[in-house]
Amino acid sequence: MQELAIEWSDGSRHLVSLENIRRACPCAGCRGEKDVFGNIYSGGPKQHKKHSFQLQNYETVGLYGLRFFWKDDHHDGIYTFKLLYSLNGLNTK
Repeated sequence: MQELAIEWSDGSRHLVSLENIRRACPCAGCRGEKDVFGNIYSGGPKQHKKHSFQLQNYETVGLYGLRFFWKDDHHDGIYTFKLLYSLNGLNTK
């Protein structure tokens, strides 16, 4: 599997590549965290490996998003539905 198919409540459908989803990870380790002065701290550039883009599992988080579990054991990001909708997908409606 290289893409995730998402059907939205409005009936539209998107195919989003797993690589795009992983590269958009919103966790503090991947995106960084801001301190009170606006400085961003992160773990530095990520070195993705082939299995970094392989999806192992996912779970819903509340009524607002999903958490993906990747084969490289990364699972910290919570992807809001708004974020997932904004990713470059192919609309198949």
